[in-house]
Amino acid sequence: MSMEDATTVAVLAAALNGTATGGGVGSAAAALAGELATTRFVVQRVLMPAVIVFGVLANSVNIAVLTQSCPWVSFA
Repeated sequence: MSMEDATTVAVLAAALNGTATGGGVGSAAAALAGELATTRFVVQRVLMPAVIVFGVLANSVNIAVLTQSCPWVSFA
């Protein structure tokens, strides 16, 4: 069982055990499952690629800056 499946099972089990509030047990479970799916989409398809692209660009700038020689600074 993957981590996503385990998380889904845990959320649905909590809803079915009555720890979720709202309409009925079925509607609470469906609402939680929908919210979980939306959250996963936003994190995995929007935030993660944005953070990765930012990190690669920042590291590229860092490498470009740190590999240039500075004529006015001498370490000797």
